[in-house]
Formats: sequence, C-alpha cells, structure tokens
Amino acid sequence: MNHATPHAAARPERAARRMPTRTITVVLLALGLVAVSASAPALASAATTHHSAKHHHTKKHHKKKHHRTKHGKKRSRVSLHRSSTTQTYKTTRATVTVKVHVAGHLAKGKVKVRAGGKKVGKVRLHHGKRTLRLPAALRPGKHRVRAVYQPHKKKQVAKDVAKTKVRVLSRHQMVVRVAKRYTGVPYVWGGTTPRGFDCSGFTRYVYAKAIGRSLSHSSSAQHYAGHRVSRSEATPGDLIWTPGHVAIYLGGNKQIDAPRPGESIHVRSIWQSNPQFIEVI
Repeated sequence: MNHATPHAAARPERAARRMPTRTITVVLLALGLVAVSASAPALASAATTHHSAKHHHTKKHHKKKHHRTKHGKKRSRVSLHRSSTTQTYKTTRATVTVKVHVAGHLAKGKVKVRAGGKKVGKVRLHHGKRTLRLPAALRPGKHRVRAVYQPHKKKQVAKDVAKTKVRVLSRHQMVVRVAKRYTGVPYVWGGTTPRGFDCSGFTRYVYAKAIGRSLSHSSSAQHYAGHRVSRSEATPGDLIWTPGHVAIYLGGNKQIDAPRPGESIHVRSIWQSNPQFIEVI
C-alpha cells in the first residue's frame, strides 16, 4: 500500500519545472563570458591605438618644438668647411664654405667671418651658403676661424656660430714638408719628376711646388739663386750647396737630397766638409 502523500508526489514535478530555469541561467552566464572574452581584444586594440596616437602626437610636437629655441625663435644651424687644413704665408690661401639652415631650410641673411682674431669678411648668403678665401697675410701658426650667422629677421631667428682651425705655415716650413713627401723616390740622372730626381732636379721641383719659386736645373746656378747665410743663421728649407751637389737643409745637422745613382731620396746627416747655406726664400 502506497502511503505517499500528495505533497511528496508533487516534488518531482516542481524539481522538473525548476531545472529549465537553472539551465537557462547557466547558459546565459556562459554566453556572457563568451561575450566578454570576445570584446577583450577589441578593447585592447582600442587602448593600443589610443596610446599610439598619443605617442605620435607627442613625438610630432617634440619634433616641431626642436626647431625653436626656448625663447620661441627659429633655430639656426651653421656649418663651416675648409678646403685645406693648412695654407702658406703669402703664397697659398685656403677657402672656407659656410652653410646655414634655419628650421631645416636654407637660410637668408649674412655671415661674418673672422680668422686669427681679425675680420675676414661679411658676406650675404646665396642659396644658404657662401665660399670665401682666407687672407694670404695670416701669420704662421694656428688660427681659429669663426663664422657668425646674422639672421635676415633678427627677432624671429636665433644666431649661431661655427668654428674650425687652419694652420698657416711659413714658406720655409712648406718647403720642408713638400720635400719629405718624396722620400724613397729613386735617383735618376737628369730627373725632374717624382718618377726620379737628380739633386738639382729635386730641389727645383720642391721649390716650385711648395712656394711657386722657379729655380734653374743646375746646381751651380742654384748657388746664385739667393744669398749666402752662416750655418747658425740658416733656416730649415734653405739650400745646402757644395760644388756639384745641392740639398735642402732640415735643421739639426740634417738634410734631404737625391744622393747618387742606385740610391733614393732620404734624410741623412750633413756630410759635406764645408757646405754653403743659401737662403732662397
């Protein structure tokens, strides 16, 4: 005999009715998680895009700001290029080229150039640059060259300065420098070129190249090319003459010359017993 009450019989039916509700809730929760998971990459992408745009804006702003000084003026940049690091006193002249940019563009205005503490010139820029020669009368020694940009619109553009150095050699120093370049060139009878020199051909070539002085291709004639000085008064770059031979004095009992067939140009001690020193310069 079944003693189950009507309430007990109704419980399975209630449980059956509740199950769909729980299932729906779980499904909805699952769908919500899927939706959140699906939207996460989009949110991350949006955040990255925003950060990139902000970084780009900051970089662009910084680049724009870089072209101006703290006072709001346009920034100028002056560069100074020299044709040579040396020039010879009253013989050769180096040139300097000035280039000026303002905010990345070729500038207008003038440039004042000074060398050795003296004014070289004040020139107007042409397409942002200008080339000028240094004075031939710059004294031997090292000189600082300065180029000062003077803007076309002074209230809007800042000044700028470029510096470089040029060494001025004396004529004697240049003769010695050029002579040493040809160390190792073989002796050739009658030779007057770097393919081969004889003694007077060597001195003739060096003086012409160093200071533009023309000497005869004869050692006896070179004896009269200048005036005789004592050994104590001689300066490196002077000639050392003995009958039938000529060399270039280097100072300190040294000379450089083209000795004889089978040998080459080199520095050696003064071997002549009674040499004469001739100042040609």
